[in-house]
Amino acid sequence: MRTDKAVDVSARNETLRILQDDDRLPLYIDLVGITHPDSDYHIHRAVGEVTVMEYVSAGSGYLQWGGRWEQVTAGMIYILPKGVTHDYGADSNTPWEKRFINIRGDLPLQLLEAYGLAGRALFDGRECAHLFSAIDRVLTEPISPLEAQAMLTGLFVQVLAILSQNCTRAEHHQEAVKMRDYLDANVHRTVSCAELAEQVFRSVDCCLKRFSKEYNVTPYEYQLQNKMSVARRLLANTDMTVRQIAVAVGYDDARYFSSLFRRKCGISPSAYRRKSRS
Repeated sequence: MRTDKAVDVSARNETLRILQDDDRLPLYIDLVGITHPDSDYHIHRAVGEVTVMEYVSAGSGYLQWGGRWEQVTAGMIYILPKGVTHDYGADSNTPWEKRFINIRGDLPLQLLEAYGLAGRALFDGRECAHLFSAIDRVLTEPISPLEAQAMLTGLFVQVLAILSQNCTRAEHHQEAVKMRDYLDANVHRTVSCAELAEQVFRSVDCCLKRFSKEYNVTPYEYQLQNKMSVARRLLANTDMTVRQIAVAVGYDDARYFSSLFRRKCGISPSAYRRKSRS
């Protein structure tokens, strides 16, 4: 194993090629480097032979892959797996600076699948910025090829782990928001946990945990809070009877509603109306 360091003639790339003696390994770093701002920078790979991971530290650019066009700005990471046709380049007005790693082998594809990142290319990489300092170290310090391989392979896996966690968190948040919105839209009736679970195609247990983690209350308690909030507004601002208000928030039994209102609000509906208008 050896390394070859070079700066290309346009000075847009500072690269370090790490040549691996045995290309049968499932993963090894082929090339690492820094792309300096260059308004003419453009890369096209009809069928990529390497998996590319790049972190944009400044400026902006674009990415085309899988029939999609996406703008890339500072703080983003894109990962282009081996075998995928892609184009990417710098914005002519604010050309990017980025750090990149080219990885050979089939293991990167398996890792992307295992971390749930397959089928996506562009990610928020701000939490990973500090990890890419390893590239600067490899380029500037007298590190052996073996050390470079270990450091950069570790960097790749750590980035995948962070991106996977962030994507999972975002997915959970979106599902929790969808459940909350569904409860908000159905305050006039009682939504069961099973019905709520159907909205996000999850198990009831999964929905309960996800909703409670996001909002610190169970879906039932959230519904109850909503219903009581609506009931208080109706009591204070309308002449609807207590029975009519009970029906409006999903209770056919006015006595049960009144008992529930007293328990949650510390006062009866009629007393609350008098107090709010006094």
